[in-house]
This record gives sequence, C-alpha cells and structure tokens, in this order.
Amino acid sequence: MTKEIQWFWRRLFTFLFMGVNTATICWIVSKLDEPDALKWIALALAFANILLAFVYMAGATLVDLTRIKSEAIQTAAEVREIIN
Repeated sequence: MTKEIQWFWRRLFTFLFMGVNTATICWIVSKLDEPDALKWIALALAFANILLAFVYMAGATLVDLTRIKSEAIQTAAEVREIIN
C-alpha cells in the first residue's frame, strides 16, 4: 500500500499567493480611477491566479503519473519473473 503524498507546503504557498494576489486586485480596484490601466492590471493579476492554479493542479497530476509509471514498471518486472 502506498502512502498518500501530502502537499502541505505547496498548498500553503498556493493559497497564500492567491490571497495576496486577490488582495492586490482589490487594493488596485479601490485606488485606480483610470479604467484602461485598471483593466490591464486586474487582468494580469487574475491571469497570474489562473497560472498558479494550473501549476498547483498539474503538480498533483505529475505525481499520479509518476506513481502509475512506477507501478507499471514493478508489474512488468513481476510478469518477467513469472515467465522466466
């Protein structure tokens, strides 16, 4: 039985970054009066949140793929032992 990997630090970093980024968006919205500048800054920060969420989700997927590859290699070795 494999031990489930815990991503405490990655989760902590992700949620702190998202919180700081969201707070920055709120602060910019409250301070800026120029709509064009506001639009591009807010879009850039929102895009950064999306990228961070993607990296967070892709990390879990990579761990799962690595685990599957390792189990496939182990299974292939067991099959070779049975055949020989």
